[in-house]
Amino acid sequence: MTTLDPVGLAEDVRERPDTDCDREIGRRFGALLERDEPLDRHTTMGVGGRARYFLVPRDIAETCEVLAALERLHVPCFVLGGGSNVVVRDGGFEGAIVNLTCLSDLRRSGERLRAGAGVPLAKVAKKAMEVGLSGMEGLVGIPGTIGGAIAMNAGGKYGEIGDVVDSVGVLDRKGRFSRLTRERVGFRYRGTALGDLVVVEVTLRLRPDEPREICRRMAAVLKRKHETQPMGMRSAGCFFKNPAPGQAAASLIDRAGLKGAREGGAEVSTRHANFIVNAGRATSSDVLALAARVRREVLARFEVALALEVKILGKRGLEAA
Repeated sequence: MTTLDPVGLAEDVRERPDTDCDREIGRRFGALLERDEPLDRHTTMGVGGRARYFLVPRDIAETCEVLAALERLHVPCFVLGGGSNVVVRDGGFEGAIVNLTCLSDLRRSGERLRAGAGVPLAKVAKKAMEVGLSGMEGLVGIPGTIGGAIAMNAGGKYGEIGDVVDSVGVLDRKGRFSRLTRERVGFRYRGTALGDLVVVEVTLRLRPDEPREICRRMAAVLKRKHETQPMGMRSAGCFFKNPAPGQAAASLIDRAGLKGAREGGAEVSTRHANFIVNAGRATSSDVLALAARVRREVLARFEVALALEVKILGKRGLEAA
């Protein structure tokens, strides 16, 4: 993992004078704020530069205040949970990261589980198993938080999170709360119709079953994933979307002879070709150069344009895939 210390900061960050915006954010949210925070510490890939502001609201009310203030101040904002499914460029982000890991409430109500957006998906699955609620088994082993899982409709061959959602609590960028039914969320393959809405709370509708049986199914899914995916290595999860039903990105990358291909410290996993892993001190530039090479070679050989599943965060915000 590449981590910059203050001595290695670029001149424009070390010597940047405070602006009116800096002072107002510091005054209003000083208890929640880190300045020039290294984002390699907060992403599962372990690469990327610094965020100008890094804010960690402690509850939904503070999240409302933070989003509304950033909108009013015209500060670019990116919402981060567990840091999977995102690659931050080495130049960092000249805006505000709003980290939702403190939205950590998790409770049962009958056949439903309600979870704050910052609860790790693995913890939600474990809680469901412990209280005898089935439906989360196929999602074990997926990194990140449940809020992020909703935003990207996380899943795979064993099912998707959208299959078990009852409703989702969201904020708009002015901090206004609303609750959406599953249908209004608009789940689709690796995405939703939420747009700029921020997930802060999720209610899942599950099915009663014996905890022992749920545990057995979870163990079987995890065993298969450990056999076929680089579970112990730093990655952002699957890097590319499958181009079409029945056509796997991993198969195309493998057939192009790219398993084990490297750029600097980034490597196409030898275990699963749709994972790019941080094989040791990778930079974001390494990761993105390798991704570009994979796309070029798959396009040249199969005439298939692979679309990114991960999001790329640059200095000014999310970049087009």
